Order: sequence, then structure tokens, then C-alpha cells
Amino acid sequence: MKFSPALPTALIGAAIAAVQLPFSVARAEDVAKVAREITVRIDGPAAGGSGFIVELEGNTYTVLTNWHVVDREGDYTVRTGDGQQHRVSQIRELPGADLAVLSFTTSRRYRVAELGDSDRVNLTQTVYVAGWFNPLSEQVLKPSYSFIDGKITSVLPQPNERGYSLVYNTPGNYKGMSGGPVLDEQGKVLGINGEAVGNKQTGPVGLYLAIPINTFERSQIGENAEEAWNRGRARLDLGNYERAIEYFNKAISLNPNYADAYNDRGRAYRRRGSHERAIENFERAISLNPNHAEAYNNRGFAYSDLRSYERAIADFNQAISIKPDYALAYNNRGRAYRLQENYERAIADFNQAIRLNPDYALAYNNRGLAYRSQGRYERAIADFNRALGISPDSASVYNNRGLAYRKLRKHERAIADYNRAILINPDYALAYYNRGVAHLNVRERLRAIEDFRKAAELSQTQGETEIYQRATNKIQELLE
Repeated sequence: MKFSPALPTALIGAAIAAVQLPFSVARAEDVAKVAREITVRIDGPAAGGSGFIVELEGNTYTVLTNWHVVDREGDYTVRTGDGQQHRVSQIRELPGADLAVLSFTTSRRYRVAELGDSDRVNLTQTVYVAGWFNPLSEQVLKPSYSFIDGKITSVLPQPNERGYSLVYNTPGNYKGMSGGPVLDEQGKVLGINGEAVGNKQTGPVGLYLAIPINTFERSQIGENAEEAWNRGRARLDLGNYERAIEYFNKAISLNPNYADAYNDRGRAYRRRGSHERAIENFERAISLNPNHAEAYNNRGFAYSDLRSYERAIADFNQAISIKPDYALAYNNRGRAYRLQENYERAIADFNQAIRLNPDYALAYNNRGLAYRSQGRYERAIADFNRALGISPDSASVYNNRGLAYRKLRKHERAIADYNRAILINPDYALAYYNRGVAHLNVRERLRAIEDFRKAAELSQTQGETEIYQRATNKIQELLE
């Protein structure tokens, strides 16, 4: 563990930009299991340290660690979580930070770390640090694996000269744990542990530093358009649309004819709500590759968002003509027909999507919505049941089934479904509103008011103006 000079007082507990926390939180023991499987012990000429597996290609694993763990010449070995020792075949220092990658080869299979997004850490966010504690004298104690929890206390506005900027506290963080992962509550790596705040006279003062994992990711792109595209897709999946767009911009700057990068940049813009820019990107992808079925499908989805359903359907038709087994395009065309209230055509498309993909939860949900709009509530509930059997943590499907139960005047069942939707997604404004209506139906006026107030609060924050207006109207009616 290296020492870093004490932090400026103003930065201890400083506010952090980008404060959105991921919704689902794993149990600490689940994160501990992930950490144990990805973390390795590194032994060599120096005192030793830690690292974690970030890549597998063929039989060759790549381990990320601190440069100060492996900066001495000599032979190194890696000890994986199963106790196996592997000879390190290559070590490479990464420029601009205290980072290095090393390689080892084996036919054994080990878990590869899932990388998070260090640009979106949250003040006081729980983190976990894993690594191999290396005592001063192995005659007294052998190196032992450690897994420690802590809290993010601040982020330095500018990294120090070795690239460290994430600051966190832990009850202990010991020699030998340098290079180990700092994980979030989903088991995704946010940073590389490596320095303690303090000096050799004072020792650690309870604060520790990590290099953000995004520093490593940026170092891997270089002039590789495909690598930039892959990292953009990973950010898109995490919901960080701004960072995804940055990576797609990089990919396009390196390869101006990269149709897939334009397509995925369009997806990021659409999810961000920038539909016109999304459509421009899908059109560019199509001009570069006229048989790009995904780009037609995505442009159709953007047109659907803008309620240009005829244009959307034309694009879905084109996607299906290029790719006849494209279940997603059938589902999306069915959705457009449903929004046009053309329920029979919608159901026919959902049927085809399900034939192509029998485990397509979204198609079952959408067919259920079409049946519900037709007043065929039992069929709708059967489809929602099927969707939940495939995807049991879908808050929206519970909400949709609750509405079907309410139409059948099965109010207690409806309330149970809204309860489940809210348990899965505590910020689900529409589920609160619908539960409020159900509470009114069973004459629970105070509970209804409480739900409408919560729906109004959430929908106002989320910009859901229709739900907000409906909820506030209900509150006014009940308080008159």
C-alpha cells in the first residue's frame, strides 16, 4: 500500500457530480463471492500485491493491477481464487496512471470482472475492497484474502500524478491489497485500490485512494474503433448515455463509415430523449448499409416515440423484409399497431414474435396489453402470468396485471400486484397512482391520498406530467 499526502480539507466529503445510483442492490455476500472469484494474488520480487481478472481471450487471461506491484524486474506468478498458481507471461505498464496489465495462460475457467462506471459514483455510496493482505513477516502470518466494506467520501476534481481520485474510508486496507478491485453493490468494479492517505510517520488515517476504472477503459481504446464501439455499447447497457455517445463519437472519428457505431449512437440519443438526433444517426447507418435491419427497427422505434406510427410501421416492414426472423421488429410493429388501436394486427405480430422466440417476455406483456384493451381480461392476465414466469422481476408487468385485475373488480389482487411493482421499483409513479385508485375502490381513502401524493411527488421529479396532473386532480377531489 502506497501512501498519498493528506487530502485538502475542503475535499473531504466534497460533493460529487453524477449521483444516480443503480436500482438493484445485491447482498454483501453475493458481492463477496464475485470479488473472491475475480481477485488474484500476485507474487514476485517485491512484497506482493493483488489484482483482478479483466479479460479472457482464448486461454489467456488479462489481470489489472497497480504498476507499483509489478515494477521490479523478475519472475511473477498469479494465484487465482481456487488456489492454483500461474506463471505470468507478460507485464505491460499503462501510461498516465499507476496501472499495469499482466497475462497468464491456462485451460481452467475463471470469472472475468464486470466493469462499472466510475463517473457515476455517489457520495456515501457503499463500496467493497478485495485483496491479499501481506503481513510484514510471513514467519508470523501468511498472506490472507480480505474483503472489506467502506464508503465513498469524495472524488478529487483532478486525479493526482499517479491517477488516483476516488476517496473512500474502510476499517482497514492493508499492505498487499494494492491492485485489488473496489466494487459497488452490484459487484461491478469501480476502481483499482492502491494508496492510503497519510505518510510513513503518521501511517494511514483511515482514507484510501483508488484509480477510477474508467481511466483503465480509456487507456485501452487508443486508435481502435471497434474497441471504442464495444465500450460504448457497455456504457449504453449501463444507462450512461452521455459516456456511450462519447465512445461512439470516438469510434466514428476513427472509422467514419462505421454503420454499427452510428446505429448505436442513435440508440443512445433515443434513450436520452433526443429523437431527431437519433433518427439522423439511424439514417446515416442505413445510408452506409442499406441492409441494416437493426437501424430500420431502431428508426421505427424512434418514430413510434414521436407517434409517427405509419412511418414506424414502414420501417418495421423494411426490417422484417431484410430479416424475416426478426422477433424484435415483429414485437415493435405490433406495439405500433396497438397504439393505433389496431388490436387484431397487433396481436398477430405478437403471436409471430412469440413463435420466433417462445421466451419473449416483452411480447407476452404487449399481447396482454392488447387483450386488455379489447376487454379480454382473462387472456390478458394469462399473458402477464407468462411474462412474469420468464421475467419475474418486471415491475411494469405487475402493474399491467394489476390493472387487468382491477377491471375484473378483483381489487385485493390488484393491490397485491401494485405492491409487488413498488417493491421492485420504489420510484414507480404510475404504480402508486394505480394503487391509489384501487384503494379508493375498496374505500381506503387515507391510503389512496397517500398513494396519490407519492405518485405526484415522483412524477413531478421524473417529468411525467400526465401522471402528475391525474394524481393532483385526485388529491384535490378527495380533500374537497
